[in-house]
Amino acid sequence: VINEPRVESAIRVAATLMEETIESSIPFSFMANYIEKSGDGDEEFVNSGENWGQNFVLDQFRRMAKFELESGMKFRNYLEEFGPKMNSTDIAIVTAYLDDFIYDFVRRKAAEDINVTVYMVSPPNDEIPSDVEVYLPIQTGGDK
Repeated sequence: VINEPRVESAIRVAATLMEETIESSIPFSFMANYIEKSGDGDEEFVNSGENWGQNFVLDQFRRMAKFELESGMKFRNYLEEFGPKMNSTDIAIVTAYLDDFIYDFVRRKAAEDINVTVYMVSPPNDEIPSDVEVYLPIQTGGDK
């Protein structure tokens, strides 16, 4: 079940992270567990390739604005398929939930000297392991 307020929160968090790259011209690539459909019927998961700058960020904002409320695959399967291709020095995961597979993904990447930061858009149900960097949402009484 897709939770619309959480998807919208995830998009806002991702947009904020992208916006923070503009001033310093920090390159990034944007990947999402969402399948884009092109005009000629092709389908593929969102993967921007690496770039930087205000125009690139605005392109990603426009891309996210077209997202519909659907998931490409279970997140675990997404990380299994695309995780090995994620080899940047830093990875940000924006998610509404955490589980042992995500924790293990963070640890595997850390063993490869890749820093993974997880941004939660809803409070976690369980205690977070101390070796996983997680940013939690500020509780305002809205999304539950």
